[in-house]
Amino acid sequence: MYTDGVTEAKDINDKLFGEERLINFIVKQENNTRTLLNNILEELRSFAGKAPQSDDITMLMIKYL
Repeated sequence: MYTDGVTEAKDINDKLFGEERLINFIVKQENNTRTLLNNILEELRSFAGKAPQSDDITMLMIKYL
C-alpha cells in the first residue's frame, strides 16, 4: 500500500513519477520483501533529485506467511 505522494512525486521539471513507472520498477525487482520498499524509495529519490515534494511519501508492505 502507498499514499498518492509516491506516484505524485515530481522531478525538477514537475514530471510525476506515476503509476506506470512504479509498476514497471516493481516488476523488474526480485521477489524480496525485505528490500523492495527501500529500492522503491531509492528510485523515487533518484527520480526527484533535489525537487521539493508537496506531499508525504508513505509505503507499507505486509508479508503474509
